[in-house]
Amino acid sequence: MKRESTGIDDDKVLEAVEEAQKRVLYMSIFHEKIFKSGKLTHMNIKEVIDLMIKDLTRAYAKGNKAKFDVDIKDVAIEVKTLIPLGLIVNELITNSLKYAFQNQDRGEIIVQLKLRIMITLKCYYMCFQLLQPHNYHY
Repeated sequence: MKRESTGIDDDKVLEAVEEAQKRVLYMSIFHEKIFKSGKLTHMNIKEVIDLMIKDLTRAYAKGNKAKFDVDIKDVAIEVKTLIPLGLIVNELITNSLKYAFQNQDRGEIIVQLKLRIMITLKCYYMCFQLLQPHNYHY
């Protein structure tokens, strides 16, 4: 992308290409952190989101003083869940930093992730038979 951007004269197109470069860069950094951690099955979601917020704030906070209120539990979740969730959170934080405070020098971004625990109870046929009333003949 960087090579393609060198011949662009239109400022809006150049800005769009540079924006795409940043997004690809930050998502590659996100993936790199996951794989360098050596934890390829589960990772702490709070740690990952905190690092993402720091990186994105450095890239996009251009003079505004965005304050973050982060409410995320220290929970390890599967990487296969974390990657798409990270993409969504990355996009939300990026857009908030870029557009939410255009005419302000301060603002607050609240990041909350609530995890639901679902318990599935399976009772197989054998279990069902044990719970049925028995007809005993004496």
